Amino acid sequence: MRYWRIYVNGVDWISIGGTSPERSEKGRTMDDELFKELLGSVREGGAILRGEAKASRTFSFDDVDVKELRENGFGLSQPKFAALLGISVGTLRNWEQKRRRPEGPARVLLRIAARNPEAVLDASSGKPLG
Repeated sequence: MRYWRIYVNGVDWISIGGTSPERSEKGRTMDDELFKELLGSVREGGAILRGEAKASRTFSFDDVDVKELRENGFGLSQPKFAALLGISVGTLRNWEQKRRRPEGPARVLLRIAARNPEAVLDASSGKPLG
């Protein structure tokens, strides 16, 4: 039986294929069949990224209308809304004028702001948690 260790951020997260006397507290074991399934998934993901295969499903999300959100959802000026989100006014203007699109965490934050403005206001209030 093969023995593999996977590290996430330098921490032994999972032990694959057998047991080890040095197995960490967070370590888990995985049998050969489960390992083959995991390896197959990793290979399939690589093929999709290289364009050799199509994904079985994809997800898309509508973009938030940033200007609409700022004006009608929050009623804030560009400088105040930019400060609330922790971005520059120039970035906000680029989003509003459709020259650029929010990506990654900014896109998620805008979706949260559109669905639950109070959560964003509460999180950015500077009050201690709890």
